[in-house]
Amino acid sequence: FRPQMNFIQNNNIYNHIDNVLPKKTEMILRRNQSQNEQMKQKEGDGLIEELIEITKDSDKIDYSIYKKIQSRLLVLIKSQKGSRIIQKYLKNTQNEIIHQIFMQIKPYLIELMKDPYANYFCKKLFSYLNQKERIDFLLSIQSKIPKLCKHKVATYPIQGVIEEVGSKLEKTIIVNSIQNLIQELCFDAFGAHVIEKIF
Repeated sequence: FRPQMNFIQNNNIYNHIDNVLPKKTEMILRRNQSQNEQMKQKEGDGLIEELIEITKDSDKIDYSIYKKIQSRLLVLIKSQKGSRIIQKYLKNTQNEIIHQIFMQIKPYLIELMKDPYANYFCKKLFSYLNQKERIDFLLSIQSKIPKLCKHKVATYPIQGVIEEVGSKLEKTIIVNSIQNLIQELCFDAFGAHVIEKIF
């Protein structure tokens, strides 16, 4: 009888542990996540202040400014103020610097186009690329264009890119990426707007 009681008691203990541990683990993870978010916010605010300071006497991103922000460019364009500031300076930025910025963010285009603030930067950057760079831009996202069309954020830079398309080749790349999914996109709340822009 006693061994059976021990078994029942041990089993209850294990059940208690199974119930308590996940909750405590979840609490710890949430606390760590909150702390990380606060640290990122603080770091982001510091970067914005620094960006404002180093660009206050300029109307463009020159080589020296680019070198100062290069290692933190992705963080900056993912912030609301950083994205706006850098977009504003693209207009007068030399083509060579535009190219360097594009090559730096190119591997992350899919991720950036889904970001609430970086997506605006991607759309603006596309408008300042030369034709060869635009083709490169489109080819780098081509396989993901159907998913981007249906994404609640990415659909907007995709529509913006379509509005900026200037050559037949650029449009062909976009059309080819969705040609087998046109009907599906037509019935999607976000995809339908993309189809309207193309056709």
